[in-house]
Amino acid sequence: MKKFLIGCAVVTAVLALLLIGGGIFVGKWFASQLPDTDRVESFEQQMADRFGPVSDFVPPADGVYDPSRVAIFVDLRERIVDLGRPVAEGYDELGRGDRVGGRSLSGIISGARWTMRLLRNSLEYVAVVDSVLLDAGMGRGEFTHYQLLLLHGYLDVDPEALLEPLQQRPEEDDARKVIEKLVREFGDEARRSFESQLRLARSVADARTHPEWVARLEAALRESGDDESFPLSDPLPPSLRAAFDTHDDRLEATRPRTIGEWLRDLSATLEIETDDDGGVQIRLGD
Repeated sequence: MKKFLIGCAVVTAVLALLLIGGGIFVGKWFASQLPDTDRVESFEQQMADRFGPVSDFVPPADGVYDPSRVAIFVDLRERIVDLGRPVAEGYDELGRGDRVGGRSLSGIISGARWTMRLLRNSLEYVAVVDSVLLDAGMGRGEFTHYQLLLLHGYLDVDPEALLEPLQQRPEEDDARKVIEKLVREFGDEARRSFESQLRLARSVADARTHPEWVARLEAALRESGDDESFPLSDPLPPSLRAAFDTHDDRLEATRPRTIGEWLRDLSATLEIETDDDGGVQIRLGD
């Protein structure tokens, strides 16, 4: 288990102790404190049974995105963004150090309670996202595909710029480091799933009938190790940009404007797994 030297940032310490090599782990005791765990597991299983893993979504073989599916995504995004406000606010509070309680016993208890509240809100958000997607007939993989291209391409959001307000508060350096790690871990996992989708798209695309699309996919995969850009986002596939353009005002209204809102949007793309001890794990990496 990785630990961080984070001084008296009690809340941050509690959350940081949950950051381990395999992901953010909510152990058996923590899971028992989160009444929504069974509901999360049920929805995740339904999602997996019906649509498979996020990485198994196959983008259109001809590169032509269906505007009716994008319209469904836009409706879902509006609902999911609104339902995720408590999660975004929790991450923003953590980044600002608002909930640091100090080294006193009362501070530790207060920090632990707040951390549990953030975890509870996060798990409830995952369950809500699954429920909304299942009702609409859209898998998390398809939603993730549009979500990432919207954020990185159409809205062109720079998470580093969203981190700048935190970097201007050196007294909260420990909290900022944990938020930066979450941004990195969430982003890396989302990118891995997206690149798996691109590899599947390339495997079904026919260079004889759709040479331009195959060239775009191959170029995106060659650039997949470039941290400066997100694959397939610049430029976006023309049909997808046109579909987004139809809903420009609505999508702009959902633009993440804080790092908490960015983490909320990425957390909607992550998958939850259970372990043999009855815990719940957000899978990050291998």
